[in-house]
Amino acid sequence: MQRGPISPLSPNGQKNTGWKSLQSYHRMLTRTDIVQFQENKISEKFGVSPADFSDKVPFSDKETLSCLNLGHPPVIGFTSGTTIQTNINYWNTNYFNEQMSRDWYHQGLREGDYIIIFGLSTRGSMRYSMSMYEKNGVIPIFIPHHPKYIPEVIEAIRKYKPKVFNLLSNPMIMAFENYFENNNIDPVELFSCFDLFHFGGEHMSDRYKELVKSWQIDIIECTSVGDRYAAFECKERNGFHVYEDLLYIETIDDEMVVTSLYDTPEPFVRFKTGDIIKKHTEPCKCGSPHMRFEVLGRKTYQVKFQNKSIFPLDVQRIVETIPETRSGIFQIKRPREGANVIDIIVGYEKDKLNRDLSDLKNELESQITSSLNIPNSVELVDVKIILQNGPLHKVKRVI
Repeated sequence: MQRGPISPLSPNGQKNTGWKSLQSYHRMLTRTDIVQFQENKISEKFGVSPADFSDKVPFSDKETLSCLNLGHPPVIGFTSGTTIQTNINYWNTNYFNEQMSRDWYHQGLREGDYIIIFGLSTRGSMRYSMSMYEKNGVIPIFIPHHPKYIPEVIEAIRKYKPKVFNLLSNPMIMAFENYFENNNIDPVELFSCFDLFHFGGEHMSDRYKELVKSWQIDIIECTSVGDRYAAFECKERNGFHVYEDLLYIETIDDEMVVTSLYDTPEPFVRFKTGDIIKKHTEPCKCGSPHMRFEVLGRKTYQVKFQNKSIFPLDVQRIVETIPETRSGIFQIKRPREGANVIDIIVGYEKDKLNRDLSDLKNELESQITSSLNIPNSVELVDVKIILQNGPLHKVKRVI
């Protein structure tokens, strides 16, 4: 077996000894302190008062940012392409290092700990933040985010006993589940060395929440904040945390709009994320005084049909209850004007199929109709076909 993908990269830089004091400082802040800081930063950075910021500063979005010529930005990656077309994405490693260092300490990572980075190549090179690992003394094990590397993941776990796994996604949970079943591997024993798993890409489905619970792992979700930044849940699991000395979050018609307060080489001002959120500013039980948010849905994922609004999660809760389609992999076709039914492509697992496809199709259509009260037509395809036409960590739910 090739050793390259699972050989950890040993840190050799200056270690960060200020993690604990930094975390303590951020938990001493009050809401008044944070609001005052943001007001001062907005006035200093943009030359307008906070009251005028929303009125005088224009919005930006993925398409406008992808057109910028920034010379030589720190890291170039790409958006996933699941909501609109894939666009170039610029990452600022200084911000990312700062945010991740805080989150990792709060999550329990310490100098000398191993972390599996089950990484996404769409976000740029997996090694783009090597300085982050070096400064914090954390030892990363880089493995590509793909089912074919599961044997390397298992070998790395057994050899190095890592503390944190970053990152699981719905398709990878499906892949691990099938691999464990086909190879008679006990996930409880395998994952016993971990303190924490990170999950991302899209919301974890209800069935997968129950599945990972049976694996006896502690898992928290993370999400992107405008495709360039990240936010994690804490173990209270009551929303995604944002560090408000780094980002300023507005909600415009319930949509999250993000502005970077950190000094970056690229402009990131009033970026419309497309995420519909609920914002919380009361202190979290974990001790953080910074805001949190819940993601209620994506604007681009809302499908309107016969005076009803349908979101992918509505369909997913139905699809994943049926054994042949338990993976919850499907795509909704956005209906044309005047359509009588809504078309849904559903992926099924061939090795789980023990009846005629027509019977499976009828059951799905019947359950979707009775649960959502919408006429529908289901097209069944091999689940692999849907997965191969998108990024590896999530599915383009609306096409």
